[in-house]
Amino acid sequence: MSIRVMTKVWDCPDVGGGSDLLALLALADWSDDEGRCWPSVAAVAKKIRLQPRQAQRVIHQLIEDGFVVVTGNSSGGAPGMTRQYRINLNRLTGVSGDTGVMGDGDGCHGRRETGVVGDTQTTIEPSIEPSVKQSPRADAQGNPLPDWLDADLWGGFIGHREELGKSLTPVGQMEALAELDRLRADGSDPDMVLYRAINSDRGILLPVVHHGHAGHL
Repeated sequence: MSIRVMTKVWDCPDVGGGSDLLALLALADWSDDEGRCWPSVAAVAKKIRLQPRQAQRVIHQLIEDGFVVVTGNSSGGAPGMTRQYRINLNRLTGVSGDTGVMGDGDGCHGRRETGVVGDTQTTIEPSIEPSVKQSPRADAQGNPLPDWLDADLWGGFIGHREELGKSLTPVGQMEALAELDRLRADGSDPDMVLYRAINSDRGILLPVVHHGHAGHL
């Protein structure tokens, strides 16, 4: 884990919230101080509690936005061979540099990374079929959610509770939303509260206040 890279992710105003932020933090959690890492899509999906195809789309978006560069194994390769990524530190700090990926083989159009010799081939696999997109204000059942709440993370939290044998009733979900709103009012980041809850074996909502440094969560 690189605290240096995680701090840059937190401090970058251009990184969106919700799944984009959590996916980039997850990559930083695997990376060295140069931003290099090579987790599988399945590992990213498990860490941020999304379905693999959802996680894949989030990673593609980070690549398209210039936050992540593919540096090797662009098509994945044989079992056990994962793509190699590098978090674009210049993009996080607003310095011009990397402009894309070496060759995104999962349906994302490859773009050239400046300064890489021989980077001219784009590998394109069949695109991922579109999925029905949930409203950011509704859960998987169509129940309304507050506009500050990420629907994917909320769904991951509900699913994790079910996996723990602690399923929330409709009333329990309302109480959890109220608690999350209270924590938010007290200064906790609701995305990180949910992220911590779905990565714990207790599945409870606890305060998580960001003080401007990833090590002070």
